[in-house]
Amino acid sequence: MPYSIELFSEDLSGFLEKLGIYQAHLIGLSMGGAIVQQFALDHPEKVRSLTLLSTFSYIDTHLQSSLTDLRNSIVTGGLTAFFDEAVKLVITAEFASANADAIAEMKLKSIQVNSPESILRAIDACLNFDLKKRISNISSPTLIISGREDVLTPLHLAEEIHGSIQGSKWKIMEGVGHNLIIPEKIPELTQSILEFLENF
Repeated sequence: MPYSIELFSEDLSGFLEKLGIYQAHLIGLSMGGAIVQQFALDHPEKVRSLTLLSTFSYIDTHLQSSLTDLRNSIVTGGLTAFFDEAVKLVITAEFASANADAIAEMKLKSIQVNSPESILRAIDACLNFDLKKRISNISSPTLIISGREDVLTPLHLAEEIHGSIQGSKWKIMEGVGHNLIIPEKIPELTQSILEFLENF
């Protein structure tokens, strides 16, 4: 069965209902950010706020090229090649150099718990995602956070989300790429999110 962001949105809805959670503050990173945007349109009554990290509302030519390259790396080289290429896109070269052992360990664990088929389907779901004409209908309070050095989802994608969601806030974190959840940046990231959530 093909994956889609709409399907993931419904999965999230069912998950929250199963837990007895009828309204939530949602945080999504990268594809997760696409999912919670979709969820906010599908189920606005269930959303108290959105925090969107390193994400996108549609696939532009740059992101399409990057995702297609990642897809091709799986087809030609399997998960090992995929994770090698993904690392180049989600963290800075400086962080990769300083944390080579930890990244190698993470790569081995990721290969163990993922399948090529699931990642291919997830990439296809992203490639088919497009809220460009609908995103302005999101009415949930929204915080957008970007890494200044993000080469996978560059700043202009976040800027478009910020310009489309009325009343949204946008923060740019310095010295970090697509993956904002690295030890050095977690305190700053956490503080930004908590300050946003203090309003509710």
